[in-house]
Amino acid sequence: MHIRLFHKTNSRSQRIVWLLEELKLDYELVFCDNNPSYQSLTHIKHLHRLAKFPTVQIYENNGSDVITLAETAAIADYLSYLFNELGITQLSQQEIQYFYYWKNFAEATLMPDLALKQIFAAIVTRTP
Repeated sequence: MHIRLFHKTNSRSQRIVWLLEELKLDYELVFCDNNPSYQSLTHIKHLHRLAKFPTVQIYENNGSDVITLAETAAIADYLSYLFNELGITQLSQQEIQYFYYWKNFAEATLMPDLALKQIFAAIVTRTP
Protein backbone atom coordinates (compact mmCIF):
# COMPACT_ATOMS: atom_id res chain seq x y z
CA MET A 1 0.00 0.00 0.00
CA HIS A 2 1.27 3.44 -0.95
CA ILE A 3 -0.25 6.72 0.24
CA ARG A 4 0.27 10.02 -1.57
CA LEU A 5 -0.91 13.26 0.06
CA PHE A 6 -1.34 16.38 -2.07
CA HIS A 7 -0.64 19.12 0.43
CA LYS A 8 -0.80 22.91 0.61
CA THR A 9 1.29 24.63 3.25
CA ASN A 10 -0.67 26.27 6.08
CA SER A 11 -3.93 24.59 5.15
CA ARG A 12 -6.21 21.96 6.61
CA SER A 13 -4.06 19.29 5.02
CA GLN A 14 -1.68 19.73 7.97
CA ARG A 15 -4.21 17.68 9.92
CA ILE A 16 -3.76 14.77 7.52
CA VAL A 17 0.03 15.02 7.79
CA TRP A 18 -0.40 14.86 11.58
CA LEU A 19 -2.73 11.84 11.32
CA LEU A 20 -0.39 9.96 8.99
CA GLU A 21 2.46 10.59 11.42
CA GLU A 22 0.37 9.48 14.41
CA LEU A 23 -0.59 6.28 12.59
CA LYS A 24 3.11 5.79 11.74
CA LEU A 25 2.30 5.28 8.07
CA ASP A 26 4.71 5.72 5.18
CA TYR A 27 3.44 8.31 2.74
CA GLU A 28 4.59 10.57 -0.06
CA LEU A 29 4.02 14.28 0.47
CA VAL A 30 3.42 16.30 -2.72
CA PHE A 31 3.54 20.05 -2.14
CA CYS A 32 0.98 21.93 -4.23
CA ASP A 33 1.50 25.54 -3.24
CA ASN A 34 0.39 28.29 -5.58
CA ASN A 35 3.92 29.23 -6.53
CA PRO A 36 4.21 29.32 -10.33
CA SER A 37 7.99 29.04 -10.18
CA TYR A 38 7.70 25.80 -8.18
CA GLN A 39 5.29 23.72 -10.24
CA SER A 40 2.14 23.88 -12.29
CA LEU A 41 -1.08 22.71 -10.64
CA THR A 42 -2.62 21.50 -13.92
CA HIS A 43 -1.87 17.84 -13.16
CA ILE A 44 -3.43 18.15 -9.70
CA LYS A 45 -6.90 19.09 -11.00
CA HIS A 46 -7.37 15.63 -12.48
CA LEU A 47 -7.18 13.97 -9.06
CA HIS A 48 -10.44 15.39 -7.80
CA ARG A 49 -13.15 17.19 -9.75
CA LEU A 50 -13.11 20.18 -7.42
CA ALA A 51 -9.30 20.30 -7.07
CA LYS A 52 -9.64 20.15 -3.29
CA PHE A 53 -6.74 20.08 -0.86
CA PRO A 54 -5.93 17.93 0.88
CA THR A 55 -6.37 15.09 -1.56
CA VAL A 56 -5.12 11.60 -0.76
CA GLN A 57 -4.45 8.78 -3.16
CA ILE A 58 -4.17 5.29 -1.69
CA TYR A 59 -2.63 2.72 -4.01
CA GLU A 60 -3.51 -0.89 -3.23
CA ASN A 61 -2.74 -4.23 -4.93
CA ASN A 62 0.60 -3.02 -6.33
CA GLY A 63 -0.97 0.12 -7.73
CA SER A 64 -3.78 -1.54 -9.67
CA ASP A 65 -6.44 -0.08 -7.33
CA VAL A 66 -6.35 3.63 -6.54
CA ILE A 67 -8.66 5.33 -4.05
CA THR A 68 -8.81 9.12 -4.28
CA LEU A 69 -10.27 11.04 -1.34
CA ALA A 70 -10.71 14.73 -0.64
CA GLU A 71 -12.06 16.68 2.34
CA THR A 72 -10.13 16.59 5.59
CA ALA A 73 -12.85 14.95 7.67
CA ALA A 74 -13.53 12.23 5.10
CA ILE A 75 -9.83 11.40 4.77
CA ALA A 76 -9.34 11.29 8.54
CA ASP A 77 -12.39 9.06 9.05
CA TYR A 78 -11.39 6.70 6.25
CA LEU A 79 -7.76 6.35 7.33
CA SER A 80 -8.60 5.84 10.99
CA TYR A 81 -11.25 3.25 10.09
CA LEU A 82 -9.07 1.46 7.51
CA PHE A 83 -5.96 1.16 9.63
CA ASN A 84 -7.81 0.29 12.81
CA GLU A 85 -9.61 -2.52 10.95
CA LEU A 86 -6.29 -3.84 9.64
CA GLY A 87 -5.02 -4.07 13.20
CA ILE A 88 -2.17 -1.64 12.60
CA THR A 89 -3.42 0.57 15.38
CA GLN A 90 -5.21 -0.58 18.48
CA LEU A 91 -7.08 2.39 19.86
CA SER A 92 -8.82 2.36 23.19
CA GLN A 93 -12.40 3.55 23.49
CA GLN A 94 -11.19 6.75 25.12
CA GLU A 95 -8.67 7.40 22.33
CA ILE A 96 -11.40 6.95 19.72
CA GLN A 97 -13.64 9.37 21.61
CA TYR A 98 -10.84 11.95 21.82
CA PHE A 99 -10.03 11.55 18.13
CA TYR A 100 -13.59 12.14 16.98
CA TYR A 101 -14.12 15.01 19.43
CA TRP A 102 -11.00 16.95 18.43
CA LYS A 103 -11.41 16.21 14.71
CA ASN A 104 -14.94 17.56 14.72
CA PHE A 105 -14.05 20.43 17.05
CA ALA A 106 -11.43 21.58 14.57
CA GLU A 107 -13.88 21.45 11.66
CA ALA A 108 -17.02 22.78 13.33
CA THR A 109 -15.87 25.18 16.06
CA LEU A 110 -12.27 26.26 15.57
CA MET A 111 -12.13 26.88 11.80
CA PRO A 112 -15.18 29.19 11.56
CA ASP A 113 -13.82 31.29 14.44
CA LEU A 114 -10.38 31.51 12.82
CA ALA A 115 -11.94 32.47 9.48
CA LEU A 116 -14.00 35.22 11.12
CA LYS A 117 -10.93 36.48 12.95
CA GLN A 118 -9.07 36.82 9.64
CA ILE A 119 -12.01 38.57 7.98
CA PHE A 120 -12.41 41.08 10.80
CA ALA A 121 -8.65 41.74 10.89
CA ALA A 122 -8.76 42.47 7.14
CA ILE A 123 -11.71 44.83 7.62
CA VAL A 124 -9.81 46.79 10.27
CA THR A 125 -6.69 47.15 8.14
CA ARG A 126 -8.63 48.14 4.99
CA THR A 127 -11.08 50.58 6.57
CA PRO A 128 -10.09 54.20 5.89
